[in-house]
Amino acid sequence: MLREVSGDFALETKMAGDWLAGNFGISGLLVWKDVLNYVRFEKCGLGRVHRGDIHREARVAGELGLFGRGQLWGETYYLRLTRTGARLAALCSTDGAHWLTCGHVGLPVKDPLLVGVWTGYEMMVHFDYVQVLRRG
Repeated sequence: MLREVSGDFALETKMAGDWLAGNFGISGLLVWKDVLNYVRFEKCGLGRVHRGDIHREARVAGELGLFGRGQLWGETYYLRLTRTGARLAALCSTDGAHWLTCGHVGLPVKDPLLVGVWTGYEMMVHFDYVQVLRRG
């Protein structure tokens, strides 16, 4: 599920799933320009290589990299990607009030971008909401 946006924004979701079940699932936010330029910010299941981590993966000008990784445990997660110019900052939370920084990455591409949520690899996730916030 993707939506077209331009300019600065914050993309946020609240999601719940069974990440502790040992599946290989991953779910989270996606900012997409094309196959060579995108950012994924996601929660991994325990069966995945990253063993339950929250991490941010990006492909910038075709080069793939992991630009932030950490442990956060719970059943419900809030994820936020904030774009300011070409910089995307990642934040995560288990309560929506106390946010942890998960790093940032430059994505120097022209507008528009496609933004939204995604899930893959045997994962069942409930997205409570997905919103694009803008400064007013």
